[in-house]
Amino acid sequence: MSGREVMAGMTKAGSSRFARGFTLVELVLSVLILGLLLGVGVPAFLEATLGSRLGSAANNLVVSLYLARSEAIKRNTPVRVCPSTDGNTCASSSSWQAGWIVMAPYGAGTSDDVILQRQSSLGGNISVLHKNAALSSALTSSVDMPPSGIRSGGGDEAFLVCRVRPPRAGRRGWFPFHRRAGQWSSAR
Repeated sequence: MSGREVMAGMTKAGSSRFARGFTLVELVLSVLILGLLLGVGVPAFLEATLGSRLGSAANNLVVSLYLARSEAIKRNTPVRVCPSTDGNTCASSSSWQAGWIVMAPYGAGTSDDVILQRQSSLGGNISVLHKNAALSSALTSSVDMPPSGIRSGGGDEAFLVCRVRPPRAGRRGWFPFHRRAGQWSSAR
């Protein structure tokens, strides 16, 4: 082996030794970029997740109201949608975020009710408010669908599915829907 071959082998071995690792500057830059991406990405992901949960809660409530309407027509008896904390009875409060039930009377003269649907708690970040302008400006605790399927009476009714905390600027954190002329509609 000549001297030149020995030097070439050392150069190759020496250069490959340094090419296997990262420099401190490269490592610091990588950590900074990762931190920046996480700092922007995690809040955006949490906003998207909460927005999805808001939409889902609003849709579940509309489905429950339409179920109550169709069951009232089918059974020819009033059907009630009310907040419930245990999934079996109507709660005395107007706290809809704890969940709600759709229930129909079992039969004439009995106190047994048939639970048609149960909605579990919505979680800590979502609030549901229900106002009936015909009764008062206070929050109300139930919706009764008559056998005709069309709620009559003066005034409008409204539900508001919203965040407990206000959203960041530029973000919509609520899904309102209301009843006019017996039909529920969303203002999305």
